[in-house]
Amino acid sequence: MHQLISSETPASGNFCDLILRHAESQPWVTALSTDGDQPRAISFGELAVAITHFRRRCRNRQWQPGEPVVLMLKPTPALYISVLGLLAEGMIPVFIDRGLGSRRMLQALKLSGARRVIANDRLVKIGRLLTAIRPVRWYTEASLLPHSDVSVFGDWQWGEPIAEHAHGLISYTSGTTGRPKGADRTHTSLIAQHQAIRSHWPDQGTDVDMTCLPILVLHNLCCGMPSILPDMDFAAPASVNGHTILKQIHQHDVSRISGAPAFIKRVADAVDQLPPPSLQSVRIGGAPVGSKLARHLAHTFPDSDIAIVYGSTEAEPIAHIAAQHIAADDGVGYPVGKPVPQTSLMRIAEQAQIDSEATLKQLQVANDEPGEIVVCGPHVLRGYVNDPDATRENKIPGANGDVWHRTGDLATVDSQGNLRLLGRRSDRLEWQDRTLLPFTLERQLQDLQTIRQAALVQAAPGKPPRLFVSLEPECEDKTAAVRLCKTLLNQANLPDTEVKVMQQLPVDSRHNSKILRAPLKKRCT
Repeated sequence: MHQLISSETPASGNFCDLILRHAESQPWVTALSTDGDQPRAISFGELAVAITHFRRRCRNRQWQPGEPVVLMLKPTPALYISVLGLLAEGMIPVFIDRGLGSRRMLQALKLSGARRVIANDRLVKIGRLLTAIRPVRWYTEASLLPHSDVSVFGDWQWGEPIAEHAHGLISYTSGTTGRPKGADRTHTSLIAQHQAIRSHWPDQGTDVDMTCLPILVLHNLCCGMPSILPDMDFAAPASVNGHTILKQIHQHDVSRISGAPAFIKRVADAVDQLPPPSLQSVRIGGAPVGSKLARHLAHTFPDSDIAIVYGSTEAEPIAHIAAQHIAADDGVGYPVGKPVPQTSLMRIAEQAQIDSEATLKQLQVANDEPGEIVVCGPHVLRGYVNDPDATRENKIPGANGDVWHRTGDLATVDSQGNLRLLGRRSDRLEWQDRTLLPFTLERQLQDLQTIRQAALVQAAPGKPPRLFVSLEPECEDKTAAVRLCKTLLNQANLPDTEVKVMQQLPVDSRHNSKILRAPLKKRCT
């Protein structure tokens, strides 16, 4: 069991102190546990000692507070020791999404200003050969971490005092312009995000958590709750072995799991060959969830509290909704629930540049009218690192010194007050004097038993749209599946839309759940 300690902001302002406090109050409780080829369990006391060891090695190498350091490590205890060691020392962990591709990854590395990279042995050897980034120094994780298991009795140090809104953790992801954007998770926003997640998903003293979302492990550590790292390739959650995960869940008495839809579905699909675990709660995020998957989860885990969480890198969480509600829903778009208490939310008519909260209020739309979701709250990221253009485009100053974030998601609000996502602002279609938002048709298709994925796209406004679908493995009649698609297209007044069946639609590299439309748009030309 772990102690339930409230999550007030530490006096130091250092996010890491929310985790280090458990080394003082419950040093024997397991913090992280991993199975597979190199099984390891590390307690909160051992974690704090390892973090201190890491910090000393950084100081010996003259690393400075405020310095960005890129991390290219798999989610293991070594990764979290490194992340927390950098945060505790006042340095800045930098993550670069592998989905950017090698050229834009190098671009993100340069934009970060980092002169140091921590990676595994293979990446270090490759990195040192790249002449374009010779000024960057590469370090193996072994050169900074303890060479053997540390003792829970070792000495450890609290985090360095941190100024409000000081850089904490920076994540480089792809932007709409193709230029990588560095989302700035400050210590202040990391603490606020943890507090918001814990408020709407409280932990119990007996809880043991498993997640395929690496950032959520930091939240678990703040709670003092044990985290079991799933035995999987985190770069391919859709390919996870569900039976392996179920065995871990049973072995470690895991009480709650969370992850992207692709990961959760693989686990649920494996239950037919193993007894269902006694999960108290399941949380899903990273991509929309339709009725078919919601019904599958409700049937597979009938005694679990299952919810879908809506959010983004810049604002997590925004809203959440019970899976049972989605399972019984047949309305337009994807329902994602009501905003969490920490989130202020407006929906606005489109306007390219917005410079004030007063303008936002003037642009608000009626509930039944599609509007772009903009959000504000202590956990909403305030800007992008060294990127004034992206900050100006996506962030609006609030009246009280806070910041509103433009999500780019279009939604209506139903009679129950639930947000219903209709599609991205950048993914709408202009065809035959109509504006079409893709999610309503796509959800209808994906809720069919034979359709696994669906995406309605067009190469450019005015160009004929095309529907791309992939079929469920058990679908034996491709012709009948296409005929169903054409029926729904006719009902949507898109009778001439071509249907293209693919084995697999391209998906994002992080969650393997969100369809990538840019490659599909190229196929329309």
